[in-house]
Amino acid sequence: MNIREWLPIYSGICQELSINPADDFLSSVRLSAILDQRPPKIPQELMGKEVSIFGPALKKYEELKSNELTVVADSGIGAFLSIYRRNPDIIVTDLDGDISMIKRCSAEGTLLFVHSHGDNMGAIHDVVPTIEGNIIGTTQNFPLHNIRNYFGFTDGDRSVFIAMALKACSITIHGFDFASPAVKESTRMDRKKEKLKIAERLVSIADSEMRSAGLPGISFSGNNIGR
Repeated sequence: MNIREWLPIYSGICQELSINPADDFLSSVRLSAILDQRPPKIPQELMGKEVSIFGPALKKYEELKSNELTVVADSGIGAFLSIYRRNPDIIVTDLDGDISMIKRCSAEGTLLFVHSHGDNMGAIHDVVPTIEGNIIGTTQNFPLHNIRNYFGFTDGDRSVFIAMALKACSITIHGFDFASPAVKESTRMDRKKEKLKIAERLVSIADSEMRSAGLPGISFSGNNIGR
């Protein structure tokens, strides 16, 4: 996918969920200003690997390959840490997960992809300056000089597109449930279910793109609900 292909998809999502794109853009501007002295750095050793992506419905341990890149989508961090007893290589977050766990992982070397959107400007202002480690800022709107658009809408499907940008040779998804959202304080369940439907559509697009590139399609482990 490229930005020209993404923007009509994004526009459709904004209409579907009554999102104001201007708010998304302002949020990315705020994140850009905070990260101005912290240029994005993706370590070369993260490129071209087999990737496992973990979500909040993760229930059990599955053996991982020794050189497999581990990516956790925000609210999956608690389950991942309790099951695997190690920090992931990457966390993809819009800062509505367990901030203390995310900050600790970052301080200990986990790369964070922090997403900006209209509803998290307060968290960006309050939390991002307190994070010690390496941060890549992301947006679903127009990219800025230090804010990237890897595409995707929820932390889960954005994790897939980020893995693709890292030239993943394969992607396996663990602990996703596209039908039943994780319950969080003040979560609007009807809206969250709509977002999960969008996430499932976007993962399907990513799967098609990988297959078109001659790579294995996205696979789902036994740790997924409804799969």
